[in-house]
Amino acid sequence: MKKKKTRTQLKKQLDKVFSHYIRWREADDSGYVNCFTCGAKKQALGIGCIQAGHFQSRRHMILRWDSEFGNVQPQCAYCNIICSGQQFVFARRIDEVYGKGRALELEQMAKQTKKFTRADLEEMIVLYKTKLQNLTSES
Repeated sequence: MKKKKTRTQLKKQLDKVFSHYIRWREADDSGYVNCFTCGAKKQALGIGCIQAGHFQSRRHMILRWDSEFGNVQPQCAYCNIICSGQQFVFARRIDEVYGKGRALELEQMAKQTKKFTRADLEEMIVLYKTKLQNLTSES
């Protein structure tokens, strides 16, 4: 009998597939994507590749795996890590792309608590694997 994955293992698996989805979602036919905050063009996957940057930190579970409201976007390592996410630029870009006031809306959403069940995590893993598969089969 196969041992069930822990919540921690499920979160780690979801983080990985979700990150790949975010990066491929914006990639061009050559597998390159622009950083949401500085515009640098990097590979979606591989060495020195783009990352999945969060406007509101990953610790805010309600937005950790958000692909609809704009909280998670492709970001280069320089913006995401060295510049701590370029929060001011990130907020401005969110408002440009998703409409004025969206960044503030995300800040408010981040104050809500959300606990995902094992079933929720497993469901999202399947969802983002499917979305990723659909993206990669189109190219």
